[in-house]
Amino acid sequence: MKLNKKVLIWNDYELSPRSGGPATYLWHLKEFVNKNGIQGITFLDYYKTAEYAATRPANVAGKTVSFVKKLVSSKLKANYNLLKTVRAKSPKVSELGVNIHDYDIIHFHSCLSLKKNIENLKNVKAQILLTSHSPKVMHKEIIEDWCKMQIKNVLPFVYSYCEKVDMDAFDRADWIVFPCSEAQEPYYNTWNRYGKMVADKKLLFLPTGITPAKENESRAEVRKKYGIPESAVVFCYAGRHNSIKGYDLLKEAAEIILRKQENVYFLIAGAPGDVEPVLHERWIEVGWTNDPYSIINAADCFVLPNRETYFDLILLEVLSLGQSVILSETGGNKYFKKFNSSELHFFEGGSVSSLIEQLNRFRNSMNINPLKRTDNLKLFNSYFTQSAFGQRYLDLYNQIR
Repeated sequence: MKLNKKVLIWNDYELSPRSGGPATYLWHLKEFVNKNGIQGITFLDYYKTAEYAATRPANVAGKTVSFVKKLVSSKLKANYNLLKTVRAKSPKVSELGVNIHDYDIIHFHSCLSLKKNIENLKNVKAQILLTSHSPKVMHKEIIEDWCKMQIKNVLPFVYSYCEKVDMDAFDRADWIVFPCSEAQEPYYNTWNRYGKMVADKKLLFLPTGITPAKENESRAEVRKKYGIPESAVVFCYAGRHNSIKGYDLLKEAAEIILRKQENVYFLIAGAPGDVEPVLHERWIEVGWTNDPYSIINAADCFVLPNRETYFDLILLEVLSLGQSVILSETGGNKYFKKFNSSELHFFEGGSVSSLIEQLNRFRNSMNINPLKRTDNLKLFNSYFTQSAFGQRYLDLYNQIR
């Protein structure tokens, strides 16, 4: 495994195997690099430096915040805090601990990170790569998910600053890297400028890979812990409890299923969010857990009901457990249709009736002939291992000219 370029991966956040998003994506890549002794790839790891704390959006503006709080309405305060987030700047290049002029490629994994560093990139000869990762355009993720605001409550001039996060990042990037072409769908759906922004850009596609997930408790142990009969059909969900992830769609479908079916359970992992859970004894909320894989493995089928999908890492984790999946036919999920796995069951994105149909179809198939789960594990081992992922990265970087 050889790399003929010098690459700087710009992570201004700590990498983690469990936090999700780019932090976990890059954790898997770094694991591959370290295990295989790959030379030529440097991770910025800027969060480790002493200067990092002073650059975090929450610390910007100091005492001004308390003064503003006393003088302006809650709407203006919310806009002020939003503006702080999108206007936060990165430290000067001299403070970063690396010489960015030494690299052939600088790869950003966040539109906000690239936006903040545009000044630092002046006169840099390296090719700039961008992998955006967000399940919708980042400025809307910042507004709606980070700052918990509705678009209608964002002042026009503040929204313009927010939108420039994506506009400036996509404009500055020389290459844009997606896991698959279908992962662009939420960007087309949530931002009418996206098509124009990438019309003349060089796009590359690199499917993600991970180390296999491993459960700590057996199926029987988990079912016993939560009072679930071994004979029950169990559907599992793990993730954020919000509408973009389709938690509300699953909730609505489950309410109907639970009224009509006796031996069906829903086992739900993840911290509480914007959408309230189903109040039913067979809807079991586990909450946040450090071992979601035991929860997933205890079920008969995992449900991934995203309204919008980039390329969900949890789907790869579920495949690595050999679990069956009911998933929305949205964005990056569509990429998996070509593999024709008998254990991937697609429903129409955003449709509760289509989801119910697949839930019932799966339950009926379990009653007739419990599935021997092998297709999804074979699919994972063939295409989505950490080794395959890392090799794809080396090939991609080597082709950049």
